[in-house]
Amino acid sequence: MDEKEKEALEKVKAAQKQATDEATKGFKAQLDNADEKIKAAETRADEAEKKAKELEKNQDEMQKHLDQLDVELQGTKTRRTSDEDFLAKALKEAEENGDLKKAMDTKSNSTVIAKMEIKAVASPMTVGSVGGNADLIVSREVDGGINRPNAPQRNVLNNANVRATTAATIEWVNRENSEGNAEFLGEGELKPLRSFEYSQEESKAKKVAVAFKVTTESLQDISILADEIRQDGIEAVEDEVNDKLLNGDGTIATEPKGLIVQAAAFNVVGLTVANPNNYDAIVAASLQVSMLRHTPNIAFVNSIDFTNLALTKGSDGHYIMPLFATKDGERIQIAEIRVVKSDEIEVGSVLVGDMRKFHVRPYGPYTIEIGTENDDLRKNLRTIIVERRLHAYIKKHDKTAFVYDTFDNIKAAIVADEAAA
Repeated sequence: MDEKEKEALEKVKAAQKQATDEATKGFKAQLDNADEKIKAAETRADEAEKKAKELEKNQDEMQKHLDQLDVELQGTKTRRTSDEDFLAKALKEAEENGDLKKAMDTKSNSTVIAKMEIKAVASPMTVGSVGGNADLIVSREVDGGINRPNAPQRNVLNNANVRATTAATIEWVNRENSEGNAEFLGEGELKPLRSFEYSQEESKAKKVAVAFKVTTESLQDISILADEIRQDGIEAVEDEVNDKLLNGDGTIATEPKGLIVQAAAFNVVGLTVANPNNYDAIVAASLQVSMLRHTPNIAFVNSIDFTNLALTKGSDGHYIMPLFATKDGERIQIAEIRVVKSDEIEVGSVLVGDMRKFHVRPYGPYTIEIGTENDDLRKNLRTIIVERRLHAYIKKHDKTAFVYDTFDNIKAAIVADEAAA
């Protein structure tokens, strides 16, 4: 073997020795690490065993206390029973010997085995005498929620053609004053002329609002007050809107013009109905709307008139409209007309129309603002404003889509002339 081979062999042996040493060191480190983990586990086990022994000791001591308490309670019960038995026995013997009666006699000097003293009966314990002003010890329960007054009906608003808008002014064009008609003609004849005009209408958003004055303390102390004010304010606004949509007379520029002032009175001529009733009056009013090329879909009547309609009977006693045929107890259907119970309408009157022609266009959402005015800041007061803006309008040619009149007027106009008959 030459020198180079020897040198190479030595290098190989050195490399093998180095690898063996490194492997041995790594294995030893792993063994040391495992040994430390085992020692740590043994330490935790010892601590757990120590705590378990302490808990067992505490449990034994608690059981001793409970056993002692039970013995004391049993002893008290035994003593009380013995005392009661002794007293009962003494009273029985005194009664048998006649000594009890003598002892109770105010003129007698006799005594009995058990001396008795008759005392005045103590005042009974009542909720008032025991509780006094300490309300916390008297059982109470809070029935959650707020009991609010019943809100008025909003049938006009709920049945109108409601659609939001982002415009403060809404404009539309009416075509009117049409003249001339088409005709059938012969060859070479002069064609007829026809003409019409346009007019423009507009609606400007109307504002409806309500304000509250409230202290900062009440807002802070009554957690639900802010939400109550918001809800009450919105309801107040909607109530006012619904009222003016029906009853607004149009004389105040800041208010919408209502349905009643824009609706026509009944004016159909030629109907002859024998002994007309309120059903006939509703059908007649809807006829007037239909004759003017509208499609009536609703009739509002007062709840009194609605109930009278539901209870109307024929001559033989049968119901014209049985109660079970009404829809949800709130509606009666007469052909295409839906009769809606609404106390917003006066008793004895009826409003018939095509509610799709009554446009209500809310302009933006409700606005709720909190601020100060005058000396509010010095008095810890806040002013809360709830408001909204909206349009409400009927276009010029659609005003004939509504009829408002009394049942009596309509029935008088359609009753058959018996003399003529």
